[in-house]
Amino acid sequence: MFVVNIRNYELEPERDPAFHAFSETVLLQDQEMVESQRPEELPLQLRDELHLKVPDRLAVLYRRRLAQLDDDDLVRYKLRD
Repeated sequence: MFVVNIRNYELEPERDPAFHAFSETVLLQDQEMVESQRPEELPLQLRDELHLKVPDRLAVLYRRRLAQLDDDDLVRYKLRD
């Protein structure tokens, strides 16, 4: 999962040290948990799961693109051992 954090003021770390310190603290707290997760392999056939058109649109596109990868690609992108 990726999170985008956008703001249009005090963009330089030295100008808002409290914000940057807080952000780093939160990210470091999450790092161990995120890096330790090993999710199950996704079924490549879309018919193996129920998908809803709008909320699952991105997931369906991801699965279609994932299905186009060969075994070497899956290993290279660390999607399979």
